[in-house]
Amino acid sequence: MLYRNLVLTGGNCRVGKSIIKFAIQHNFKVFFSYCKNRKAAKNIHESYNRSKNISFQKLDLNKEISIKKFFHSAKKLGKIDFFINCAFIKPKKKKFLKCNIKDFKKNSAVYNGFLLALKHELNLIKNQKIPYPTKIINFSSRISFTGGKNLSHYAPMKAAINLITLILSKEHDGKKVTFNTICPGKIIKNYQHKRRRNKKMRKYITSEILSKKIFYIYFNKNKKINGKLFLLDKH
Repeated sequence: MLYRNLVLTGGNCRVGKSIIKFAIQHNFKVFFSYCKNRKAAKNIHESYNRSKNISFQKLDLNKEISIKKFFHSAKKLGKIDFFINCAFIKPKKKKFLKCNIKDFKKNSAVYNGFLLALKHELNLIKNQKIPYPTKIINFSSRISFTGGKNLSHYAPMKAAINLITLILSKEHDGKKVTFNTICPGKIIKNYQHKRRRNKKMRKYITSEILSKKIFYIYFNKNKKINGKLFLLDKH
């Protein structure tokens, strides 16, 4: 059986778990990261009967040595077909006038780590020879377009992810690597979406639907899907 290789940052979150599930169903070998909760990562692995097609390692985007170690391990996969940068921090809402330097530094540090991770990803695929481009999908947010009330310390970093996607897609011609960004709105649980009792819930997206859209981008052979920002709100 022919396997593709997926490197996923942020595999422990609900969206990450859904991506792993979808990837395994479509014959991917998955190497994913966790930040603090190793037990949760281990539980994911065990839920697939400790499959050899799933492996994981700690990744702290605030620490350069952690980023180097993670991507050094990813190199052992050989060729890499797909990168999904899903690692993020959950923001605490805070009015702009009450923000301090720590609030801004915390988010900028994670963004800087994300940039360094992107650099390692490009170095990993620099010399690999496959007949199709490696695809990189970054996670941003709807608020990168709309802003977010009391999120002045967080929303600009999400907008910066959109911008680096556009920049890198222009630096590369799309033949060897493509860059796209997913910008979801609120992500709800499956049962909330099925009930649909609350009209507001109808406009939100589930992690399962989001995963399907991500892999639709991967399997789509349209070469023009490069440097795109996908605003995903509704099913």
